[in-house]
Amino acid sequence: INQKIRLILSLLNKSTYIAYTATPFANIFIDHMTTDEVFGDDLFPKDFMTKLHLSDAYKGQDFYFPRDINEDNPRAFDPIIEIPFEEVDFYRPKTRKVDKFDPNRFRIEVLTESLKEAMRCFIINNCVRALRGDDTDHNTMLVNVTHRVLLMNDLADCVSEYLADIQNGIRLAVGLPHKQRMKNSYMQDLYDTYHKHYNHLESESFDKILEKLNECAQKIEVRAINSAQSGMSLDYDRYEKGLSVIAVGGNKLSRGLTLEGLSVSYFDRTSTGSDTLTQMC
Repeated sequence: INQKIRLILSLLNKSTYIAYTATPFANIFIDHMTTDEVFGDDLFPKDFMTKLHLSDAYKGQDFYFPRDINEDNPRAFDPIIEIPFEEVDFYRPKTRKVDKFDPNRFRIEVLTESLKEAMRCFIINNCVRALRGDDTDHNTMLVNVTHRVLLMNDLADCVSEYLADIQNGIRLAVGLPHKQRMKNSYMQDLYDTYHKHYNHLESESFDKILEKLNECAQKIEVRAINSAQSGMSLDYDRYEKGLSVIAVGGNKLSRGLTLEGLSVSYFDRTSTGSDTLTQMC
C-alpha cells in the first residue's frame, strides 16, 4: 500500500497527501530521510501532524481497561487479568524452527489452567448477554499465543477437546440439584469461576446463569484462523442467530480484523516493536 501511494504521488507534478489513521505509529516511525528512484520520498508526515478531538460518546482504552478506580471511572474491578508467571511462554517453543516433518517437534498437547478459566469466563459472558436480551448477537473469544500455523492448529485441537468436555459436563449435570450438580467437576469449575470473577453482578446470579448455560455453551465452536488453506474464516454475516466462536489465531488476528462481540482475549505474545505489540493487544 505504501509503495502504491508513493507511485501515484510520483506521477503528479503537484500533489498533497493527507493521511488519516487510528494507528499513527507506522507513520511516526518512518525514516524521514528514506527515498527511492521509482517511488520517491517515503510518507513521513513532514509538514504537520494533528490529533483530532474525541467525541463525547467515545469510550476508549481508559474506560474499558481502567487501571485506577476513581470517581470518574467507578468500576468495581479491573478486567485485565495477568497470566500467572509460571504459565507465560507455555505455548512457545524454545527453538525458532518448528518442522512439521519432525516427529519430535514441539507440540501443544495440554491447556494451561488460565486458558481453561478464560474459556469458562467466555461461556459465562455469553449467558449474561443472553439474559440481557443479546442471545442472537455474535460472541467471540480471541486466543493469540503463537504465529506458527502448526502450533495454532495444535492449540485449536486442545481448545476443542476441552470445550467438548465442558459442553458434555453441562448437558449431563445442569438440571441436577445443587449438591449432585457440584459433583461434576466442570460444573464445579464454572461455579468457582463465576464467584471469582462475577460476584459484582447484581441481576445475573449463578442460578440465573444456569437457565442459559446449556443453550449458550452448546452454540460455541472453535476455529483456527490463519493463512493456511486449512485455516477457517469468520463470516459473521452468515449467522442470523449469532455466531459464538473461540478464534485461535496469530498474525491474522493481530491487526485490522474486527471480532464481533469480543468479550475475552487470551494474549501471550512477545514483540520487539512497541507499535506491533500495541496493535496486537
